[in-house]
Amino acid sequence: MVGRTVKKFALLLLLLIVFSSLLFSAIQIPEEEDTALREAVNKLYFPLSGDELYCNILSYEDLGEIARVKLSLSGRERFLVYEKGKNVEKNIFNAVRDILLYNPDFEMEAPRLDYITSRERSTVSLEGKVSNGSRFTLVNLEGNPIALYDVSYIVDDAVILQPVWIKSEMTGLHLKRTIPLEISALARLGKNEVSTFGATVSYNIPIMRMKALFRIDSKNQAMYAGLGMTLSLSTLTQTRFTLFQDGRLNASCFIGFEDFSSFTLKGGFSICYEHFINNHIFWGVGFENMATKNLNSYGAVLKVGYAL
Repeated sequence: MVGRTVKKFALLLLLLIVFSSLLFSAIQIPEEEDTALREAVNKLYFPLSGDELYCNILSYEDLGEIARVKLSLSGRERFLVYEKGKNVEKNIFNAVRDILLYNPDFEMEAPRLDYITSRERSTVSLEGKVSNGSRFTLVNLEGNPIALYDVSYIVDDAVILQPVWIKSEMTGLHLKRTIPLEISALARLGKNEVSTFGATVSYNIPIMRMKALFRIDSKNQAMYAGLGMTLSLSTLTQTRFTLFQDGRLNASCFIGFEDFSSFTLKGGFSICYEHFINNHIFWGVGFENMATKNLNSYGAVLKVGYAL
């Protein structure tokens, strides 16, 4: 009796293995494309909620210069069409991104990210007052941040968002309002040494891409106020390379006093490239020139910052 049970179990196991092999062999996708597809899904889809989402390949068609893949994204079928050839990894990544951006599966509570184009993001589901410079975090299904935006401008009911940092994006996800305050520490390198250390607090004001700045320098006991302007590099290019996608240019001008005993008037400017590692931490490098009536000090600037 036990022997018959063992034989039946072994036969059933063999049939399952054969059936699985036939099912797998029916979906033959080139290794390079399979790897690129899995990497794209890992970077773009699973960050939306890695514990709840899954992706299965249902079919693959080689149509010569292009390929057509049928996917099941958490039970919803999507068709992926991309060009093959030497840029197949990039093409697959862009194709996965496109089906996620323009075929939303989720609709979270308002306000939501409603539209995504190659260079702009926008929402029409915001209620209440919002102004230029307001900051929003895009959160996934689990409430974790996956993107950070500043309000660039407003047209009727549409609020246009300027990207600050992007891990992943998808329309229908919730936008959580946050404080547009940043704190940074910097060191200016002179000809032979560090010429000054400083700390800056900046806050987005309701003027397009403008920041109010307050800064102190410890080495020469100086205090400044100023204005800055930022430009997201993702608005200039469609590349997903992080140094562009999560990078920005920051131009600032300052005026203040050096040496609190004599209150010597001092002013200057800085131009920096800044890059966000995540929704909080960023670093920067640039050039700065600060001068009094009798002395001019300039040099390269290195900074690290934290966004609240």
